[in-house]
Amino acid sequence: MNALRRYVTTLLVALAAVAATAAQERVDTVAEAFASMWSHYLTPLTSPGMASDSERLRNYTDGFRKGLRDSINETYVQGYYEGVQLAARLRTLHGLGLDVDARNLTTALARIFAGGKPMMAPLDAEAYITSLIDVEVRPQGPSAEEQQAFLDEVASRSGVERTPSGLLFEIVQPGTGESPGHYDTALVSYTGTFTDGREFDSTGADTPIELPLDGVVDGMAEGLKKMRKGGTYRLFIPPALAYGSEGVGDVIPPGAVIIFEVTLVDVIHRK
Repeated sequence: MNALRRYVTTLLVALAAVAATAAQERVDTVAEAFASMWSHYLTPLTSPGMASDSERLRNYTDGFRKGLRDSINETYVQGYYEGVQLAARLRTLHGLGLDVDARNLTTALARIFAGGKPMMAPLDAEAYITSLIDVEVRPQGPSAEEQQAFLDEVASRSGVERTPSGLLFEIVQPGTGESPGHYDTALVSYTGTFTDGREFDSTGADTPIELPLDGVVDGMAEGLKKMRKGGTYRLFIPPALAYGSEGVGDVIPPGAVIIFEVTLVDVIHRK
């Protein structure tokens, strides 16, 4: 009887070990499958040069690991994400010559979130900010002839396509996911430059921002509609599809062609 009991006990232990091994293998396989599915859409494989830049890749991986670990606290994650989005807007304001103190901004927002009264009504606040970035002396824009000559030269390049509206685009990486519609929001990272190569705006590869397609210049909206998730395009936007003869303060000169290298990270369907 004792021998039989020892045999049964040994058998149960062995079966438990086999079951545990099988369960672990399944956990590992599921993780590998999920990694295989998502890797195509994540920044290291969609942002040119990141995979070969060890420091950027390490920073991204550390942040990604922290994001996964902290995701159980949904309000923290939401606050962090919206803070990153706002930081991108602050960089744009900096480019317009207006610096916002992040500490004072956070203090004011915390007071309002807790039930405090905003100092200004939203429309009044927007008008005030606009007045601060509206320069009295407008910059001298490039000549129309120079800008058209640039567009003609770009159009002659292999791989560049022109749409009926006049937008020129070049596919850097095609992407394989869905395309955004007119009422969708695109999560993108981009760098904006002029025809002479000067940069006027950038999200940074690691901090994509949300762009509602019905809230951006026509050339950007048209280009994004042609893209697929995970893709990177280079958009050459003529003034008529950008900021026209007005420009934007001292950032975009009147009549300027603007160029965006943009990566479509995700498509967000508005409810």
